Amino acid sequence: MPLEKSCRQCKNRFVIEDDELKFFSKISPRFSNKTFEIPPPTLCPVCREIHRLIRRNERHLYSRKCDLCSKRVVSMYSTGKPFPVFCQECWWGGKWNAKDYGAKYESGSFFEQFKKLYNKVPKVCASIIKSTNCDFNTFLVDSKNCYMTTSSRGENCLYCRKVVDCRDVVDLLNSNECENCYETINCHNCYDCNFANFCENCSNSMFLFACKGCHNCFMSSNLNNKNFYFYNQPLPKEEYLKKVSELWNGSYKSLEKLKAEYLELIKGATHKENTNRRSENCLGNDLTNCKNCRDCFEIKDGENCIYVYDSKGITPRDSMDCDMGAGAELCYQLLSGYVAYRCMFGAINYTSKDLLYCCDCYDSDFLFGCAGMKNRKYFVLNSEYSKEDYEELVSRIIADMIENKEWGEYFPLGDSTFAYNEALVSIYFPKTKQEAQKIGANWLNDHKAKYKGPFYEPCDSISDYKKFSLKRDELLRSVIRCQTSGRPFRIIPRELSYYMANNIPIPREHPEARFKRRFSLLNPRQLWERDCMCEGECLRHSGECKTRFKTTYAPERPEKVFCDNCYIYTFR
Repeated sequence: MPLEKSCRQCKNRFVIEDDELKFFSKISPRFSNKTFEIPPPTLCPVCREIHRLIRRNERHLYSRKCDLCSKRVVSMYSTGKPFPVFCQECWWGGKWNAKDYGAKYESGSFFEQFKKLYNKVPKVCASIIKSTNCDFNTFLVDSKNCYMTTSSRGENCLYCRKVVDCRDVVDLLNSNECENCYETINCHNCYDCNFANFCENCSNSMFLFACKGCHNCFMSSNLNNKNFYFYNQPLPKEEYLKKVSELWNGSYKSLEKLKAEYLELIKGATHKENTNRRSENCLGNDLTNCKNCRDCFEIKDGENCIYVYDSKGITPRDSMDCDMGAGAELCYQLLSGYVAYRCMFGAINYTSKDLLYCCDCYDSDFLFGCAGMKNRKYFVLNSEYSKEDYEELVSRIIADMIENKEWGEYFPLGDSTFAYNEALVSIYFPKTKQEAQKIGANWLNDHKAKYKGPFYEPCDSISDYKKFSLKRDELLRSVIRCQTSGRPFRIIPRELSYYMANNIPIPREHPEARFKRRFSLLNPRQLWERDCMCEGECLRHSGECKTRFKTTYAPERPEKVFCDNCYIYTFR
């Protein structure tokens, strides 16, 4: 039977369903012929995610020296951390060995012993795997020529987050297989689209919301397979091109007016209960080709998952409580597990299996409480054992953890190397300094760059930079003040080239402010029950639709939200 519990952190009530209890039984590890049952969680799903996301920093990069070769590097770790930080070449090279930091387990708190080990083992400056010319990024894989892009796989991507197989794009969020696009959110297989949200298979279009298969459309919503539509109305090609050129003229003032119109367009459009695609028996949002997934968000090709988020690269399956778990299988309470199998209570474990309470481990199997290991097997706290001794020691540690009420819990918030306002958690679950410290998290004071020099005011029209090389040179050597946050920022050469090629005016917001604006347009990872608002527009029923569904649109929100069937019938 389902269990109802009170979260030990936020005190809210939550339910542990039968499928979760069966999952815990399925993944419970076995050592020395004894099964150690994974206990039901003591934290609600939100607080469990907070504990994971505080161990990942995507948004704050620092300049520091490699502690091995002294080369200047871009790092996700600021100076002052207790551990050494190495550049990519040194960390992946053979000049150091994580085994040298090994410790012997002693009876007592496992978490305290792991923290002591973790704060000694060197860290790689940024998580960048098999990528070329991608120094100013983190959490990239198989990428090329990217800048200030995170959690992605792409080529020539600037200021993006969670883009997969995209190229020549700027300021994208949660988009796949897009090319030559600017300021799109949750778009798939789009080409040459600017300011598009929740669109699929569209091209040569601007200011689109919830459109599919549309080409040459402008400021329109809820269109399917349309061409040359202007403000949701068809126009002859020549007239359409003329009107668009008058509005999309490279002027910053004109663009700001269009952006304001676009926000009103989104508010007035009809919204579907969810943005799931080709998914079966699923509950959540932004699920593509998924099956039997519950309370999952932003995953692709997932199967039998619960509370799994941000996994669009490789199929996640049979997993629970995983963030960025591309390819995770039979995993639980895992952050950033790439092609991980039976990995639990860990963070940043890639192409590994049977890892418990491990961080920053790669290509390894059968590890417990390890950090920074590569191509290793049967290690505890970075010390090597035989298979038999490994199982015997792990059994003893888990027994101690059960007695100390640590077994089945994730790492404590205060043990993270990142402060709350430095980590990804602050984007999804914003808190004040007092609120973060109250739950045991650390806080970083005054971590933003300072600048006391003059600020540059960009030209209104991008055409000025196209015509005059002196203006381009002045822009590239100057500093702009963000009109939203006041933070200083610069325009880099390839960014300017993109703007000029696509007739886009110079932005007046810091890249982080632009990201937060895009992020604010996403619905929360929370589901509410509400009724379909269709009143017969779809012609499949008379009067109000009686369908009730779970959606990320809270009942008090003003948007018109239709159930899936009414939406399809209305906009087919």
